[in-house]
Formats: sequence, C-alpha cells, structure tokens
Amino acid sequence: MRQHAFISLTLFILSLLLRIFLVNKGAYNADCINLATQAEKLLYEGKLHYIIGFGFPLAIIIASFFILVSSWVHLTDPIMAVNYMSVVFGALCIPVFYYLSLSLANKTTAITSALLLSLCPIFLGNSLFGMTHTPALFFQLLAMLLSLTFLKEKKGYQLILSALCFGFSGAIRFQDMVLMTPVMCYILIVYRNAPESTDSPLGHRIIQLIYFLSIVTGTIFLFHLPYLIDQFRSDYFQQLNFYQEVSLVYFDPVFLKAAFMKNVMYLIQTLSILGFIIALFSLAIVYREKKPLFWLLLIWIAPSFILFCHLFTIAPRHQILMIPAFILLACYTLSKFLILKRNLFRVTSLAIFFLIVPVFLYYF
Repeated sequence: MRQHAFISLTLFILSLLLRIFLVNKGAYNADCINLATQAEKLLYEGKLHYIIGFGFPLAIIIASFFILVSSWVHLTDPIMAVNYMSVVFGALCIPVFYYLSLSLANKTTAITSALLLSLCPIFLGNSLFGMTHTPALFFQLLAMLLSLTFLKEKKGYQLILSALCFGFSGAIRFQDMVLMTPVMCYILIVYRNAPESTDSPLGHRIIQLIYFLSIVTGTIFLFHLPYLIDQFRSDYFQQLNFYQEVSLVYFDPVFLKAAFMKNVMYLIQTLSILGFIIALFSLAIVYREKKPLFWLLLIWIAPSFILFCHLFTIAPRHQILMIPAFILLACYTLSKFLILKRNLFRVTSLAIFFLIVPVFLYYF
C-alpha cells in the first residue's frame, strides 16, 4: 500500500511540475477566455451564467474558485488562473488513472499507463489551457475507481462517492458523462474482476445501479437548476437546440466516411502509429486473457468513437475521453513482455515504450 502511495504521489508531482513549467508557453485559447469570462461574472455578479452547449456549470464554479485563489497570491490574469485549473486537474488525473489501471490490470501496466497518459500530446496540451476536459476526466476516472473499489469492499459510502463524482463530471461536461454512462452501468451490473465480488444477486446489483443513477441525476439537476428557472430557461434551451443542430450530422455517408478517417488520424497522431497498432492488437490479447476488461474497454471506446464520427465540430481534444482506454490497452500488452523472463522480450517492450514517448513529445 505504501509503495503504491509513493508511486502515485511521485507521478502526481512530476506531472504537476511538467505542466507548471509548460503552462506559460502556450497561446491563450478561445474556450479558455470564454470560461474565464463566465467565471468572473459569477464572482462579481453572484449569478451562474452558461457557456454555449450544456452550460458547464460546475466548470464555471471551479474556474471562479481558481480565479479567487489566484487573486490572493496577486495573480491578476484570470485566464492564467483558469489555465492552472487544468494544470492541477490534469496532474490529478495521473495518480487516479494509476490506481484505476492497477485495479483493472497490474502494477507494470499501471505505471506505464500513467506515464504515457501524462505525456500524451492531446492530454498534456489540453491540461495547459483552462478548458473543461481535464476536470471532467478526473471525476470520471475517480468515479470508475470508486465503483471498482465498491465491488471489492462492499462499503456503501464508496458507491455514494462514486455517484457524486460521476454527477460532478456531468455538471462539468454533460455530453461526456452520457458517453461514459454505459461503462458505469457495465461496472456495477456485469463487471467482476475478483472472486469476492460475485456474491451479489442480479436484482441487488440492479437496485444499486438505480440508486447510483438517482444520485447522479440529482447532482446534475442541482448544478443545472439555475439554467432551468424562468430567467434563463428560454435562452438556455434555445441555444442548446441550436448547438445540437450545428454539431451533429446523422445520415450522410460521405461525411461519416470522412469523419471516420479524421478520427482515426487524430488517434494515430495522438498515440503514434506504433501505439495505435499495439492498442488494436491488444484487444485480441485482452479478450483472450481478461474478457471482463475487454468488454469494459470496448464499451469505454465505442460510444465516443461512434458519436465523434457524427460530430461536425470534431477536434482532437474531444478524444481525451477515450484516450486512457487506448493507452491502457497498449500498456497491457507492453507489460506482458516486460514481465517475461527472456531479455529479448523485455528489451523490445522497453524499446517500444521509449520510442512512443519521443513521438508524443514531437507531436506536442
């Protein structure tokens, strides 16, 4: 336990220092400016305004907190303060992902997965600007980890905390939470990775899921409540309908084919061609050795990838939601070679790992 705590703390510190060192080197992002503007309005007017889309209420609240704290240390630039929000949450994702990978796979996979996620170009770059993706991912990963812990230890507060974290992710990025809901349902109903977690009957698991989703729904509703009152409701739903109309493409074969290829190219640029091929190859290995993990990762990836192929406004940062699953797949296979007794396999695995890292840095 102490060893895992030391590893996770080291990963967090290294990831945080890397992001603090790089945060001042990037240009300001339009989404960051928008988030900072709404956060300042919350501080000075006391009213929670929405960002175009689902509103992102908790992201605005967290951003306003960072602006407030930054003012105490004489950091007067609100945009830079919101940038540090992503820096902190981006670094926090790494130890959480370490423990999640440890719960799903093994120690070697956990260490390599956490390192590659920290250096992943899309994730690293996004965690240097004040946007909503890294805080949302943090709460999603934490919700998954707490749910897996609940399956092993059967402590009710773990399920409640998991539901609250998942609700927080929905209050930050509602669309991402919807895409991850099948994963949480699979974990609570189907996924069993330890013998001691098989003693709950199906009916009891369904009740637990209903309880979980009730807390999630209540949490999201409370944060979105300011948008549903008379003063904001009409404008909020009007812009939300417009946002969906201009964002989604339903049945256009030419567009879907082009969007599919664009998403694949984004994944290759993010993971490198070598990492992408290893991740796909790993699906067969994981299916043969750990079918519950295979289905979990497939359910994690598939809904996001399908939606992104219908998204007119697709950008690499949207794929942050499913990048951890691809990294976990690739590192599972690499770790299999690392623990083999033959030095050839170990050297090959390490060579691949250290080849992917500079490619990450090149694309960054």
